[in-house]
Amino acid sequence: MKKSIRLIKNKYFLSSLILLVILIAFEDTNIYRQFKSLNKLSELQEVNDLKRIEIEEIKVKINELTTNPEELEKFARETYRMKKANEVIFLFVEEDQK
Repeated sequence: MKKSIRLIKNKYFLSSLILLVILIAFEDTNIYRQFKSLNKLSELQEVNDLKRIEIEEIKVKINELTTNPEELEKFARETYRMKKANEVIFLFVEEDQK
């Protein structure tokens, strides 16, 4: 009991305790905001990594389309439904079954 009273009366302990309370609760960069910022940063880094992978896939696709005429024709037919002059294309649309 005496040790705890002496500890509370210690000016260094009191000043450290007050500083800790100020840092935790009242500062603009308090501990809660720091953890929140770190979580946000990790989420953004994950999104950034996913976007980089997506960019690499798109670069590979662009390279294939610019170097391979068969791939370009396949892409144009599938995406834009292009056809040759003497062709007839039939599109089969599946209806949702209820």
